[in-house]
Amino acid sequence: MHALLRCHTHSRNKRHGLLAALFAMLLSACASTPERVPADVSTIDLSTSKSDTAQDVDESYGGSIQPTIHAQELDRARFYSSQAQRAEEPSTRIDAILSAAEYYIQAQDFSSAEEQLTLISGQPLIQTQSDRATVIRAYIAYDRNQLRDTLALLRPLWQRRSELPDTSQANDKISSAQLPRFAALSTQQVDALLLGSLAYQKAGDFDSAVAALIQRERGLVGASRAETTRYIWQVINRLDQDQRHAIINTSTDPLVRNRIEQSLGSQTGEAELKVPEFNEWRDWQSDSLSNQNQEISATWSTDSPQQIAVLLPMTSRFKKAAQAIKEGMEYEHKQNQSSFQPNLQFYDIGDDPFSVAQYYNAAINNGADFVIGPLGRDYANQLAAYSELGRVATVLLGGDQALRSNVSRFIISPEQEGLQIAEQAWRNGHLSAAVIKTDSRTSRRTVEAFKKRWLDLGGKLAQEITYSDSQFDHSVELKQMFAINESQYRLSRLSSVLDFKPKFAAYQRADIDFIFMYANVEAARLLRPQINFFSGSKVPVYAPAKIYNGVSDPVNNMDLNRTRFPIMPWVYRSGQVSPYAGQLNNLFALGSDAYNLAAQYQQLRANDQLGFNGRTGRVSVTPSGMVSSKQLWALFKQGEAVVDERLIEGRELDIRPVGVPNSRRFINQGRNSENDYNQQTWDAEKAARRTPQRSSDSSEN
Repeated sequence: MHALLRCHTHSRNKRHGLLAALFAMLLSACASTPERVPADVSTIDLSTSKSDTAQDVDESYGGSIQPTIHAQELDRARFYSSQAQRAEEPSTRIDAILSAAEYYIQAQDFSSAEEQLTLISGQPLIQTQSDRATVIRAYIAYDRNQLRDTLALLRPLWQRRSELPDTSQANDKISSAQLPRFAALSTQQVDALLLGSLAYQKAGDFDSAVAALIQRERGLVGASRAETTRYIWQVINRLDQDQRHAIINTSTDPLVRNRIEQSLGSQTGEAELKVPEFNEWRDWQSDSLSNQNQEISATWSTDSPQQIAVLLPMTSRFKKAAQAIKEGMEYEHKQNQSSFQPNLQFYDIGDDPFSVAQYYNAAINNGADFVIGPLGRDYANQLAAYSELGRVATVLLGGDQALRSNVSRFIISPEQEGLQIAEQAWRNGHLSAAVIKTDSRTSRRTVEAFKKRWLDLGGKLAQEITYSDSQFDHSVELKQMFAINESQYRLSRLSSVLDFKPKFAAYQRADIDFIFMYANVEAARLLRPQINFFSGSKVPVYAPAKIYNGVSDPVNNMDLNRTRFPIMPWVYRSGQVSPYAGQLNNLFALGSDAYNLAAQYQQLRANDQLGFNGRTGRVSVTPSGMVSSKQLWALFKQGEAVVDERLIEGRELDIRPVGVPNSRRFINQGRNSENDYNQQTWDAEKAARRTPQRSSDSSEN
């Protein structure tokens, strides 16, 4: 029976809390498991859901699981202790005692754990049981800061099935003992290597600490291997440059030297080592980043507003954006057949941001009980400073000032997109990022948000390159990104020494496992094939939403295959009917969702766990008042945008096309079809609407 459990740290006792959390990863009692099974720790159940073992605790022991982790673990420890007393078979009794000891340690009751071990003193143990007991003793020694004893206990587990001779050293000296290379690792060996690395770190021997983690990494598969790799980068990142160079100059382990060298010039997040992030599958369904809100429908009721005022700068330089917002709201208003359909009024606030408060007051005096807008940063910031803001529920469509109660903000910002790209890459199990960006203001905002979130999550930033989207050839930048120039330099040096040119294949750095490519569709069509050339088409590429303009163009988009990007459900569905392209189409969807947000605004504002499936994505409201819209994810296949269906399952999300040309479901119903946005009216090469071609007798018709 496995006793692999999840433990949380507690701020009241940070030291013991962290130790208990770490031990939840270390201990893995496997009495029925063969002695040497290749370890796949990603199969370990670390969830908080009630397992069969937990059910046994409830039914057989009669103990109730308390809301605190200590009570949980103590209950389980006592359960296994009682099971040991009732066990008839010696082996079953030993397994139960070991499980009780493990749970006592997770409950930070080290003395009780030690008492449990005395119950099996002198008894014959099979290898797995012996290894479990060894890890328990080592953890007790580690808690007491007896680092030499900890390493002395663990070292035999490392050396078993070693391909190298015994290199253990005297217990009275902690040093950089070269660790053996295992052909396969048991679960206990995996645990021992992590605890050994922690002991080496505590002793200041980071050479051996990294070596232990590398050996652990090589004995794992799946997400657990990826998480171990991530932790290696975090350990290295805590070292300053002098410490890293010292290890490079003195380490006898080439794997350690290589990993330290790769860290130079890169950044790694300082994410704290915690059980859920370290040893658990980051499945999109259970991951906290996936923001799986409780789904509600945007239905209108007696609690919904009766009169909505919309403040838009229709006669300003933002008139195209304002028109797109307006039409999105009008579209939803026409779809709203509820008996509680509100009165919808639009106010043209002109081109003077300083007059927006007057329009706000006028709208409320005219009976508005809900305000949407104004659109635009300057307009919204002016209203945010107005003392009467919040008299009625208000959703700003711009700005960056602090929000008051009864006020929210709904925007599609570069920062939000950068954050979502970082979180999706994390969910997909990536470890180390490279960024290639332009020098535009929007690019800088998106990339800075991406980097901050990526490093906060504990990711590694290997390289960051700036390119010009007015160029056609980006080989110089990409060679720098993949460190190919260094490889060619080494060839030149070697050729001069050997006096002949050896066979050569350019070395590509191995610490980039995905690229964030900031590019629009035109730049991406040039840049993506060159990335394929220099990376061998092996490195995943993520891009912002602007890489797809909503037009099906498989011929020109073929070079974008396998590129991942966020996409609004509306953009994915409306390719044949939308009157807009690109950013304006996004604003149409924003207007649509802002209208429906009003229907259930009070519920959403009061509970950030609620959300509805909108045209921009899954819409919810954070406690601070920001409206969050989680988009879908798509990638190009054969030049076509294809949504990742895993993100749709269980969400009741309709991604079917909105309609067919000339159907009654057109959003621009009643307009001339030449105004439709589809393959016939859009020039993909020029990224602009085609000029209508009228026949010579069109005037007579």
